[in-house]
Amino acid sequence: MTAALLTDTYVGGPIGAGSAYPGTGLVWGIYSFTKVSQNDWVVLGEFTAIKFVIVTIAGDQAENADIDGTTTNKVTLASATTGACLCLAIGTPISA
Repeated sequence: MTAALLTDTYVGGPIGAGSAYPGTGLVWGIYSFTKVSQNDWVVLGEFTAIKFVIVTIAGDQAENADIDGTTTNKVTLASATTGACLCLAIGTPISA
């Protein structure tokens, strides 16, 4: 299959400063999505820049997640493993 943009679901965290979720400063959010192909990506619109990200896949496996150098709220998932993912992202929120 061809890599594609994934649709994320906000699970929790103090995301804020312009988004629909309260919070200020450096914030974090937890997201869930389903990876279907190697190099799928997700854009977390509540952030202007992601500073740290960790993704698990298939319940307990660490996923190779890379923050894009140009689109700094985009995370690419590089492994060939597919399935349900849980993501913790920390970064600067969008401004109001």
